Amino acid sequence: MLILIHINFALIFRRSWELLRVVLVIYTAWVSPLEFGFLTGPTWPLNITDNVVNSFFLVDIVLSFFVAYLDKSTYNLVIDRKKIALKYAKRGLIFDLCKYKCRMEKDTNINYTVVRTVKLTCGTLFSIHVAACGFYSLATKNKDPLGTWIGAIEQDFQKFSLFHKYVISMYLSTVTVATLGYGDYHAVTRGEMIYSIIFVLYILGFTSYIIGNFTNLIVESTNKTRKFVSVYMVICVFLEYKMHVLDETYTFRDIILRQLIADILQRETINAALSFGKRNNIPEHMQDMMLAHLSLKYRIDAEGVQQQETVDSLPKAIRSKISQFLFYSLVDTVYLFDGVSNDLLFQLVSIMKPEFFPDGEDIILQNETPTDMYILVNGAAHLKGHEDPAMQEILTHTEQILAKGRLDMPLSLCFAADRGDALLLNQILRKVTSSIVYERMRVVQVPNLAAAKGFLEYVLLLLDFGANPNSKDSEGNVPLWDAMLGKHDDVIKALSDNEATLPYKDIGYSACSGAEQNKAYMLQALLNFGGDISQPDSHGNTALHLAVARQYVEICKFLVENGADTEKPDADGCTPRALANYLHNDEIKALLQANSHYAEHKSDPPQLPAQTRVGTRERRPYSGDVKTRRGQTHLSSSLAGQTQTGCSSNLGMPQRCARVTLSCLEKGDTSGKLVLLPGSIAELVEVGCQKFDFRATKVATKDGYLVEDLAAVRDGDHLVLAGGEETATSEL
Repeated sequence: MLILIHINFALIFRRSWELLRVVLVIYTAWVSPLEFGFLTGPTWPLNITDNVVNSFFLVDIVLSFFVAYLDKSTYNLVIDRKKIALKYAKRGLIFDLCKYKCRMEKDTNINYTVVRTVKLTCGTLFSIHVAACGFYSLATKNKDPLGTWIGAIEQDFQKFSLFHKYVISMYLSTVTVATLGYGDYHAVTRGEMIYSIIFVLYILGFTSYIIGNFTNLIVESTNKTRKFVSVYMVICVFLEYKMHVLDETYTFRDIILRQLIADILQRETINAALSFGKRNNIPEHMQDMMLAHLSLKYRIDAEGVQQQETVDSLPKAIRSKISQFLFYSLVDTVYLFDGVSNDLLFQLVSIMKPEFFPDGEDIILQNETPTDMYILVNGAAHLKGHEDPAMQEILTHTEQILAKGRLDMPLSLCFAADRGDALLLNQILRKVTSSIVYERMRVVQVPNLAAAKGFLEYVLLLLDFGANPNSKDSEGNVPLWDAMLGKHDDVIKALSDNEATLPYKDIGYSACSGAEQNKAYMLQALLNFGGDISQPDSHGNTALHLAVARQYVEICKFLVENGADTEKPDADGCTPRALANYLHNDEIKALLQANSHYAEHKSDPPQLPAQTRVGTRERRPYSGDVKTRRGQTHLSSSLAGQTQTGCSSNLGMPQRCARVTLSCLEKGDTSGKLVLLPGSIAELVEVGCQKFDFRATKVATKDGYLVEDLAAVRDGDHLVLAGGEETATSEL
């Protein structure tokens, strides 16, 4: 049985400190008016007590400037001392006291009616006490003490004891609160009359508040609570209708109303749970678990920590992105998922949701069928169970099997190759006796993994046992290509000596992958094995197309110097030179122009024989990251890498340049000719001169609008040459 045992000593100390602080606040609030009204100077018992209390408050203030707090907007723990000091400066002890009283009202171990009664009674007594101290202070500070409310009756009142004077003042204050007015003591001076008026006006409002609260406590009953629940359900339905049907947002009044009703329902739920536990004689620790669960659920709902309902109402694509933002960083650091592909992690985080458990709650029970997997993010868990000799024997046997990597377990060969354990791999291979398993081992993805890791010893061991040097993994990569990506020259030589080859059909993908990642060593590796880096991919794009589109000058220079064709068109007829002219990259344009003779005089490249085992299915280019062996995710196949010019891209590869229809009405050509859009209007006029023997002075659209900038021309537009003169052409 898994039991969560976590004693939060910090919480216990904080609650005890808050309780002590409440006692000190009550003492200060009661003694300060007394000293102000009845004492002219410090006396022996009170001055020492005041200093002790003030020292406690000083310690509390100092500690409050160093205690971190939870930010309610981000739910992050704030440890910045400046922010802590600023927040504490905005708050005071009175807010902590009010917070403590509110927590007492929500405490299920204390009767709600008793707490409210004590709270209202203390408020009344404190008001009477402050008024009594004020009345006596007005009498003693008057120029004629005998002409005051107390001096008119008790002429020698200053000789009375402190207790006797306090009782007389409390009597006057009480009859004023009760508005009885017996007439024995009454206000005499103008200051006393003004003070009495202010106090009576305050008492009118305070008395109304007290009467209303006591009335609410008396008339509250179960029937009203049930009726209130019905009203709550109606309000919730109305708010949902307002939100989803009328497409209106919640107002502040709606939120406060719903929260108020939820607080009352929470108290009723907890009271019902307590009644259920007492009626059925449930043990006290089980009742505490019930209350802890209900209280945690209420806290989560009240503080807005759990937003699963809001997330579930969103579309699947948005939910997936939110889950990746919230949980991917947590899952990626878990040791259990070390080496797992990113695609699998993205699928896992899309179905994850947060769970909160109170202290002492059982998470997973023994002999229970597991349905969920938990990742501990915050808190502590304790594994508690009884030792069963039979289970201990099974556990020991399982650990031994896992340590040895038995062949009948899935992916044992891959496990050994990934760990780099040559002894374990040798033992596994030597125990292979079944011909079926042996044939499966010949095509398993172990050589790819060993080649990617650069483990020469393991590659040679696998080849000695008949592993296929040209086997493909799930991404279509062969061991030789994995070794090239990792720059493992010794592994490359070993695979080459054992007839490892690169499939001819994949050379175009490999060259485009190297150009896309700006890695010249990948292209050099292809050249070392006789590969033609001018081979196109399935879209007709070559590595030079991609390097020009990405504007990688060094890659373009490397490709041109090694025989890349600068005039080789793609599937749409766009050549690398035309693409460079369109992108207005002068350095690449000059490079392609200066080295154009390479494409004209290069010899035919050696052709590699097509492999018989190459599949016919379409697949993406090779991934260049072999450190973690996590496959390239689908999130990278976005349009973020497209150029901002007239050439679009498909997964980072150029597709085509803008093409326009060019016609000359003055020459009688209405149908026009399809040409590639050059880089400037002057070049376009030159193209028109070559096509129609007509040198135009302006270019317009088919609708008659004058074109002043080719940036406004889109693919497929119809342009018209006008305002020129015919040119004489010479025939060869």
